[in-house]
Amino acid sequence: MDRHEIERLASANAKAPRVTLKEIEDSIAGVFYTSGDFLIDGAGEIAPGCDMETMKDEAKWMTICTIVLKNGFMVTGDTTPANKENYDPELGKKFSYDQAFKKLWPYFGFLLKTRQHEGW
Repeated sequence: MDRHEIERLASANAKAPRVTLKEIEDSIAGVFYTSGDFLIDGAGEIAPGCDMETMKDEAKWMTICTIVLKNGFMVTGDTTPANKENYDPELGKKFSYDQAFKKLWPYFGFLLKTRQHEGW
């Protein structure tokens, strides 16, 4: 079940204020993607016997999504196939976006609850 189907079901049963998919989507200022090899630049620590170039090569198959909200808050999601032969850049974008987007729900829920508590 995708998030639009879940939203349809949740809104059909809602009897009180709730966080909506549209509310979250409307708060997004930008969505950015990169691959993991940009994170491995030699500044980190590696275990003895491991090779930085091999790590960097393997990290090419990791997709990282950063969602930036209009207020500047950011969340990330990531995905990596177990085998690079299964790498699909479009699926990587979809899965990493979905993972990042799911992180937003609790924040918006907290904001709604705070507004209710404070009588906004």
